[in-house]
This record gives sequence, structure tokens and C-alpha cells, in this order.
Amino acid sequence: GTLTIAKKQETLTLSNLSQVYDGTPKSVTVTDSPDASVPDSIAYDGSSTPPTAVGTYSVVATVSDPNHTGSASATLTITAASAPNISVSISNGRSYVQFGKALINTIVVQNIGTADASSVTVAAALPATLVNGNWTCVGYTGATCGMASGSGDLSDTAVVPQNGVLVYTFAATVNDDQGLASDQIALTAMATVIGTPADSNTANNSSTAD
Repeated sequence: GTLTIAKKQETLTLSNLSQVYDGTPKSVTVTDSPDASVPDSIAYDGSSTPPTAVGTYSVVATVSDPNHTGSASATLTITAASAPNISVSISNGRSYVQFGKALINTIVVQNIGTADASSVTVAAALPATLVNGNWTCVGYTGATCGMASGSGDLSDTAVVPQNGVLVYTFAATVNDDQGLASDQIALTAMATVIGTPADSNTANNSSTAD
């Protein structure tokens, strides 16, 4: 007669299927039962190389031992790392001002990201067309100003948690020096995240009111 020895059936379980991007390859974990020591091969979208980029990947694990059989499939998801996203806007509602008169700018700094920013520098340097600057700061939704007020150029270091908002009111006098090269006023406000996690989008970190 014929003796047939069939492959032993293994049950494969995939885990560690949700991971956060940090630039390193992200491998899933495969557990075999009842024989935990049985080797397996894993394919990520058909490749044996674990992925690194944010996205979703089809994962197939197959027993690679000749005396055992079994397979399992699942989806690996790599999500973007949590990070702050500081946005800045500035406005004054004016299209012209008079020499010697006050110009008041409102600067709004918001964290629209997915993590707190424990240290954010906020700055706005007076152009030659503005003098005698004075500013105040108010924090909302957990945001904390470094200083409640100041004079001269705006310079502050604040705490801006997720969804936090800072509102700076920056008043200055329009320079009445008739010898200035230009009578155009452009005030730029900037905010910079210090330390980690880094700002996820630095393109919205500054704004100018003309």
C-alpha cells in the first residue's frame, strides 16, 4: 500500500497591524499555532521588504516549512506621526493709513495639528514705516502666552497645545518721516516650533499684512 503523511496544519495570526511612521521599516508580527517555532514568509503588497511610508499594505503570511502548511492575510496601516501644525494670520482691515496715526494689527497663531507644541516663538519686526510698537497677548483653548504684553518688536515664546489659539494685538504708529524711501507698510508675523515633535507644515508659519 501507500503511506501518506500530510502536512501539519498551522493557524497563523497577524498582529502589530497599525503603526506610526518614523522612517524605519514596519514589520508585522506572525504567531503560529500549535507550533510557534515554524518559520513563515511575509509579503507586503507582494514584496518581502517591509514598507516605511505612510499608507495601507496588503500583508500575506505563509508557512515556509515543508512539513507544515497554513497562511493568513491582513492589512498593515502606517499612519503619519502626530505633530503640531502652527498657522499664522495677520490682518488690520485697512487699505491706507495716515502719517502719525496708529495702525493696529491682529495676529492669530493656531495649532491645527495633531500634537501639542510646548515651545513656539512668535515674532513680528516693525518695518521702517512703523514706530513705537506695543503688543498684548491672550491665549485660548489652553494656549499660554510667554508674556502678556511688550513694547517694540513683537517677540514672545508661547505654549500652543493642539487646538490652542493665541491672539496678539500689535499697535504701532505710522512713521511721519517724509524722507523714507517708501510709504508702503508691510508687517510680517512668524511662528516657529522649537524642539520635537517638529512642525508638520512650515508653509503656513508666516503671514504679511500690506
